Amino acid sequence: MFLVAASEVKVDPQLVKLSYPASTDAPGPRAFADTDVDPTTDINTITIKVHNYKTGEAKSYSEGAGSSIAPLVDGTTYYVVVVDSNTIQLATTLANATATTPVVIDLTDPVAGTGTSYTLTEFPSGRITSIDVLS
Repeated sequence: MFLVAASEVKVDPQLVKLSYPASTDAPGPRAFADTDVDPTTDINTITIKVHNYKTGEAKSYSEGAGSSIAPLVDGTTYYVVVVDSNTIQLATTLANATATTPVVIDLTDPVAGTGTSYTLTEFPSGRITSIDVLS
């Protein structure tokens, strides 16, 4: 048996489901608006002030109300690529996010004024109570 700090383990949440005790609180979702998305070619960034994210972290995307940011899909897990303390990009896989030259998602411009409740939600940290491999 190996004991490893939860922060040292990277798991693809689309392949493995981790269960946590009910007392573990996941950090709340971080919201951003359509005006925080820059789909410019070779930029493809999302601004979330003082996000404190780390490259490779898995986040669940929710488009809430309003227009979608193609090709992002509501309820899907994406991986963070940190640009700076206020700006991120998203990748489809952990390998894409952590590559020497990250392979980021080419975002489209959401319709201005229609998307004000997009969110990225962190997965909970803490003691894992069970691991299920998804098929």
